[in-house]
Amino acid sequence: MGIFGSPLFLMILFLPFIFMMWRRNKKETDARSKLKKGEKVLAGGLIGEIMDIDERIAKVKIAPGVTVQALVSALAPLEEPKPADKDAKDAKAAKAGPKSKDEVASKPS
Repeated sequence: MGIFGSPLFLMILFLPFIFMMWRRNKKETDARSKLKKGEKVLAGGLIGEIMDIDERIAKVKIAPGVTVQALVSALAPLEEPKPADKDAKDAKAAKAGPKSKDEVASKPS
C-alpha cells in the first residue's frame, strides 16, 4: 500500500486547501459583520443600499420605492471601481497604434 495510500498522506495533501477555505470564510464573515445601514451592497446580483439590518435579514433598497429582504449571508460589500489613471489610458492608446485609416494616412513617414 505504501505511503500514498495512508490517511496521513491525504490529510497532509488537503490541509493547505482546508486552511485557505477557512481563512476566506473568516474574511467574508468579518466583512458581513461590519455592514451597517446606508452602505451599498451586492445582493444576489442586485446592487442596493441597506435600509435596515439585523443578525439574519437585511432590507435592501434596490430602486426608489422598491425594498427587498435578503439574508445577510447573501450580501457582499460593494467595492466601487477605482477610476483609471488618465496617463495610463493615454500610454495604452499610444502603444496600441492608430485605429482608423485617417490616422494611418496622416502619420508621417
